[in-house]
Amino acid sequence: MLRNLDENGYFTIFEERLKYEVFFEMLIDDMNMIRFKFIIIQSSHI
Repeated sequence: MLRNLDENGYFTIFEERLKYEVFFEMLIDDMNMIRFKFIIIQSSHI
């Protein structure tokens, strides 16, 4: 799979993170809490 949960429960994406950025936002669009965490972890990697 393209995603994994790290020890904090955040979605992490490996080398392909940027490629699938939009895909993941759409995929978890109805899962607001996870989407929020994903955006936070994504921002911290920039």
